[in-house]
Amino acid sequence: MALTEDGHRNKGYSLTGKDALDYYQVAEIYSRVLDKEIKYTKPSIFRFFYRMHKRGMKTGYILIMIAFYTTARLGLAKKTTSKLEELLDREPISVEQYVSDYKGCWM
Repeated sequence: MALTEDGHRNKGYSLTGKDALDYYQVAEIYSRVLDKEIKYTKPSIFRFFYRMHKRGMKTGYILIMIAFYTTARLGLAKKTTSKLEELLDREPISVEQYVSDYKGCWM
């Protein structure tokens, strides 16, 4: 597989699909594919932390999720790269295809 081959040790990659989607667009895709309304509510970081902590998630994991979330909210995740396609040696699937492929997990 791509990352089990030599040459990837201690490297970091920015892996994206072909589209830079915001959270509202992702919620719309989930809604359409699942035929169920999914809303992005734009929670505050404090509210998000509280909810995830209440669900039993570990603090370190929650903080990593907050870092990704903050990056996207600041508009720093608007670019796409071709690195995932290069590593997979094929086009990455779309969010719509991903939701459809794993539909049973979301219902």
